[in-house]
Amino acid sequence: MVRRTGAAGAAGWCMALALLPVAAIAEEPEGRGANLAERLRNVLSDGAPLLPVTAGPARELPPPRPLSEFRLGLAGGGFSGRSLSTATGHPEAGRPMALAGGLPLQGRLSVGSGRDALGSWARARIEAPDGTTIESEAFSPAGQAAITQHAYSPTEAGGLFVALVTGPPDRTAAFAALIDPGGLLVLSEGAAQGAAIRRFASEDVTGRHYRFTVAGPEQSHGRWTLLPLASLALTERRHQARTGFGLDIAESVSGARIPGPGFRTDDRLAASGVGLGTGLSLRRSLGQGWGLGLELLAGLGLSWADYTGAGSSGIAGLRQIPLAVEHQSWRGVTRFGQVSAVLDRDLGGGRSFSLFLSGELEAGLPALRDTGPPGILLGQTTDGALNYEGAGEPHRRRRIADESLHDLRIGLSFAWLF
Repeated sequence: MVRRTGAAGAAGWCMALALLPVAAIAEEPEGRGANLAERLRNVLSDGAPLLPVTAGPARELPPPRPLSEFRLGLAGGGFSGRSLSTATGHPEAGRPMALAGGLPLQGRLSVGSGRDALGSWARARIEAPDGTTIESEAFSPAGQAAITQHAYSPTEAGGLFVALVTGPPDRTAAFAALIDPGGLLVLSEGAAQGAAIRRFASEDVTGRHYRFTVAGPEQSHGRWTLLPLASLALTERRHQARTGFGLDIAESVSGARIPGPGFRTDDRLAASGVGLGTGLSLRRSLGQGWGLGLELLAGLGLSWADYTGAGSSGIAGLRQIPLAVEHQSWRGVTRFGQVSAVLDRDLGGGRSFSLFLSGELEAGLPALRDTGPPGILLGQTTDGALNYEGAGEPHRRRRIADESLHDLRIGLSFAWLF
């Protein structure tokens, strides 16, 4: 038997390996029961390879990263805040006044007052789109005489209200108010500076946020350690804003109780979002377990929000009209970036504490923006009365708009790895 090397020799050897046992068996006389297994063992014991072998450099696949080289983190928090403000003011002496809340209203209003040698006078006229009208006049002869009167009439959509006060020059005034599901409009002329305008505003904001972070594998460059970061953030925020005003005509002008017009809103915003971010963490060892680090993180996210606006307008003690409910939905892309400086101390046993200073910028977040009613166009009649005529153009009081938030935090954290 001759052994040959190379690919051809190996192939020929394999063919011989397959044919030799058959030839050997064919030479055996019948009945002698030659053992095929024994023949195969003899061939294999020669040490020849059964398959072709090609020489070449050995290649090894890199071993997978052990899970111990990655760090997992979960952080969460919440916030809550409330603000409340109230203010009382008085119309400027000798100037007409207009108070508006909500949408531009449909209707016609006219008010006027004055004084001459004969006495003081005041008058008001108001007309609603359905034809309901109030027209009122009052006159007080010169001297100490005074008149206080008011009238109210419901309409298909809301109500009309007028109030007149006559007497000394510093007390004569005329008021007219129109209310409907769009809002409230109040006009006054004369000595309205004696009236009191009371305003209020309150806001409640609550929210929570969670961030899941994967860091690793760690890479060392001298005394510096580099750690890649990836994060998933979830946020949720609730914002409720209440605003309103009321006109107090009573004690300050006439000395008699006159119902006052008022207006209030209740706006609610519910917002949620999800974001993905990547970044780097750099840390330098300062010795004795201390370390100084810098963390950079940036990413994109999706946010969605829903707004509901409600409220009421009316005349105290007479009628309150619910405002038309407003709804708005919003979807958008948010962007965020964060820079943090950390001073940490290893306490051993997987425990550590950190003192950090962090700055964060978020853009494209949903927020409520108060657009306010459009300018009210007032006119004057030939005899000096103040008038208004509106067609009720559609207009939103508030809407969802993009805003950017800047956040600066300083804090202390404790970690225990197990």
